[in-house]
Amino acid sequence: MLINWIIFSITIALLIISDFLFTRKSHGRISLKKTLYLSLMYVCIGLLYSIVIYYRLGAAHTSEYLSAFLVEKTLSVDNLFVFSIIFSYLKIEEEHKHKILLFGIIGVIVFRGIFILLGSSLIERFEWIMYLFSVFLMMIGLKMLTSKEESNSDLNKKMFSKLEKFLPTKLDAPYGNHFFIKNNSKKFSFSPTPLFTCLVFVELSDVIFAIDSIPAVFSITSHPYIVFTSNLFAILGLRTLYFCLDHILNLFKYLKYSLGVILIFIGSKIFLPHLLSIKKIPPFYTLSITVIILAIGVLASIYRNKTSET
Repeated sequence: MLINWIIFSITIALLIISDFLFTRKSHGRISLKKTLYLSLMYVCIGLLYSIVIYYRLGAAHTSEYLSAFLVEKTLSVDNLFVFSIIFSYLKIEEEHKHKILLFGIIGVIVFRGIFILLGSSLIERFEWIMYLFSVFLMMIGLKMLTSKEESNSDLNKKMFSKLEKFLPTKLDAPYGNHFFIKNNSKKFSFSPTPLFTCLVFVELSDVIFAIDSIPAVFSITSHPYIVFTSNLFAILGLRTLYFCLDHILNLFKYLKYSLGVILIFIGSKIFLPHLLSIKKIPPFYTLSITVIILAIGVLASIYRNKTSET
């Protein structure tokens, strides 16, 4: 099992280093065409990693990984809306966004790792927690299907107003691309800049979304390696995907409803064997149903866009 973690760690480290060097070479500014290519590359790498899963862990775990990756990738799109609100509210300049999101990803790796370790240890000790996770997911799914579009900006402004008391959102002194600057009034004293405030907001938003997304993946598989790898590969591409935000998010209006149905299905998966008198729903069926529901949402959105244009 150790070799699996070594392969994964090396892959993630190489991706983060490559991303950092590419961004540095581009001076924080990347064209839409390049961000689309990079986003597609991250999706392909995440999917191709299933080959490693197949040879190391077998076909059943491969199906679990692909299901978890697709669900996590779709759920993580919601983070993009929040990132947009945070950057807009704090008036972060374009060339600084890549740096904040890069450090944000490193923080995500740490926080998600902690959540997954806690979740897996709880499931090992108390199997009934899976039933709580499942009910929680079905409630989220129903909410996504029935609720109207929430005002994310109002919700996040409340969070901003509370954190503004402790962290700066404006600074008179020039701070460039630094998270901290030296405080001239005191020796060996440093003050956080709005970039650091933005990084804190990004990390907090991911912690909030992790509360929803990690139970979803645990309902697909309780294997810590599958949960962690699917989470990380889904999140890594978010940084580049953010810069396609205005061009792609409005194209898939019905994706939210597909995701709601998927969460209800995944949540009910633990109860279905009792109702249908079967041992367990095969992972391949879970993957197939997830892909079909997502495809319906995407195709319905494309059809809606075409009919609205005519």
